[in-house]
Amino acid sequence: MEDTTVICLSRKHYELLCKEFPAFQRMALNLLWHYHIMFYERTIDLLGLTKAEQYQYLIEKHPELKQRIAQKYWVSYMGMSNSTFNRTIKKQQTKKETSGT
Repeated sequence: MEDTTVICLSRKHYELLCKEFPAFQRMALNLLWHYHIMFYERTIDLLGLTKAEQYQYLIEKHPELKQRIAQKYWVSYMGMSNSTFNRTIKKQQTKKETSGT
C-alpha cells in the first residue's frame, strides 16, 4: 500500500469551515456526490457477476490498481481464498493467451 495522510475534522470544525468558506462546502458536497455515484455504479455493475468477472471488470475499469494493490488485499476485497484467486487469475491469463489479446 501507499503512504496516506488522513485529515479528520469534528463536525463542529467542519461546520465552521463551511460557514467561513462556502466554496469549501460546495467542493465537499461535489466530492461526496462524485464518490457516492462511483460507488453506486460499481455496485450495480458488479451485481450478478462471478468473482472472476468482478475482478476482470475492476482491472479493466481501473488498470492502475493491479500494480498498486497487493494480492492479499484483492483476495480480501473479493471475498476469495488465496488459492481461488490464483486459479481465477490463471484462467484469465490462459483465456487472454488463447484469444491472442
